[in-house]
Amino acid sequence: MLVVNDDEPVNVQVEPNDRLLFPRLDRGDVIRGTTSGDRTIGLNLERPLYLGGVDPFETINPNAGTSDGFVGCIGELKVGDKTTQLFEDALESLNIEDCGDRRLCERRPCHNNARCIDVSPTEYRCLCTPQFTGTDCKTEINVCVTHQPCQNGGRCVVVGSSYRCDCPVPWIGNNCHLQASISTNINVDGNGYAEFHKERFPHPRRSAAEIISLTITTTHSDGLFFWQGQQPGEQGGKDYLALALKDGYVQFGYELGSGAALIQSSETVDDGFPHRVVVERLGRNGSVSIDNRTPVIGESRGSLQVLNVPGNIFFGGVPDLNRYTNALFRENFAGCLSDVKLQNNLLDFGTDAVKGFNIEPCSPSL
Repeated sequence: MLVVNDDEPVNVQVEPNDRLLFPRLDRGDVIRGTTSGDRTIGLNLERPLYLGGVDPFETINPNAGTSDGFVGCIGELKVGDKTTQLFEDALESLNIEDCGDRRLCERRPCHNNARCIDVSPTEYRCLCTPQFTGTDCKTEINVCVTHQPCQNGGRCVVVGSSYRCDCPVPWIGNNCHLQASISTNINVDGNGYAEFHKERFPHPRRSAAEIISLTITTTHSDGLFFWQGQQPGEQGGKDYLALALKDGYVQFGYELGSGAALIQSSETVDDGFPHRVVVERLGRNGSVSIDNRTPVIGESRGSLQVLNVPGNIFFGGVPDLNRYTNALFRENFAGCLSDVKLQNNLLDFGTDAVKGFNIEPCSPSL
């Protein structure tokens, strides 16, 4: 519950994110909460939207915390980027009147320390600071806004006083302006990934070995290079399958619901030379082999043996480590991945991937 009773105008922004709610006040307060339960995350609303109170013939859910209508002034309603006209867009209303603001600027419409000037009783103007622009000074002025340098669907990211373009497959280059031929090998630099549909690596309930094999070439000691888990934002302590480098060693990790397995290779692979990595899982038992040497074996804890992972498959990294892996990993892989096989099926990153960003062919010398 938010308590705001100091007679000062306050902008309140509520951001539902899966099962999380993030109410935000204009003075910077953020209150975090979550819904109960662990299964349903959809928001199914079939009744009209009411503002200020509720039709007396409507039934209010007792979990709302109150059945009383609001007393005070509501100056503006925005859903997403769309502003709702409180009078013109209303289907019906009861016992409401104009707030009677003497000045529109009393509603504090200008953001980011901008100065508000009342032009007329129905119009205002925001004088933005040099770093922001827009009607309400919400848009930050940077090279991504002023120059829009990224081409072909590239996403522009501000990096200090410069920028970086995150390029979709098959585009590469500083501005995503060059088209590359992507096939059975990719090079990533810590911010790239290729995504494949989950059906390319099913996990049957019957006893069948699951095998991932690939060639890895890198001089970096840490980084996630394979991941399959839950849907974004739902990972928590649930099932996953992962391959990553830790201090130069390959780590094969998986969770089946009763305690994770973490199997580490006996050799390091961060020497810049190609190394063939083969991992295998059968129920709770797993193994890691480097360059056809004797595998290191291990097992997960508990009695559960089936891997339940509804999410897609990622090679090279994931779009957001916190959101996808629940912060199990701190960085994505940097280097070359080639001749990648799920079971015995060779993957083509150009034709088989459903999505990918910031990947390019490996150097011919690799």
